Amino acid sequence: NTARDVKYVGSTECRDCHLEIYTAFMKTTTARSMSRLDTSNIIEVYPQREAVYDSVLNFYYEMVRRGDKFYQRDYRLDSHGEVIHERLLEAQYVIGSGKNLRMYFYDENGMFCQLPLTWYVHKNRWDMSPGYREFGNVRFTRFASSKCLACHTAHMDASPVAGERFLKPYPLGV
Repeated sequence: NTARDVKYVGSTECRDCHLEIYTAFMKTTTARSMSRLDTSNIIEVYPQREAVYDSVLNFYYEMVRRGDKFYQRDYRLDSHGEVIHERLLEAQYVIGSGKNLRMYFYDENGMFCQLPLTWYVHKNRWDMSPGYREFGNVRFTRFASSKCLACHTAHMDASPVAGERFLKPYPLGV
């Protein structure tokens, strides 16, 4: 419907009348382009074999599972190998179907921030997220703009009062 006042209703509204099409679509990479990260959709290796080291900033990065939740951890070591700094943020969302890579995000009041580690499917390993080595590691402050999310999600409603923030519920997939 192209009427001006019609809003996006989400793919689940189609399920009852078009179950076969809906079920087939939910198995596609497009439908899995963005999802909540939970124990039902894990393809990554846990525990992580070794931390990823950023020699420029002298930080180590790990993806950590604690029960049903997942976190990215950065830490720094002193000359004796003792942890002198640590930060842990929950990986709440994943962008990527699992065909090539999976990037992780947390929701900061409607703004999606990319976490430093990405799972590279074909390499079967963790490494720095795209752009982190090339354009400077901003650690946990790299936000995903509406241009990024427009390709990886269905229509997300923008906040009327704050730029690059979105309103819940967030539609997942495309």
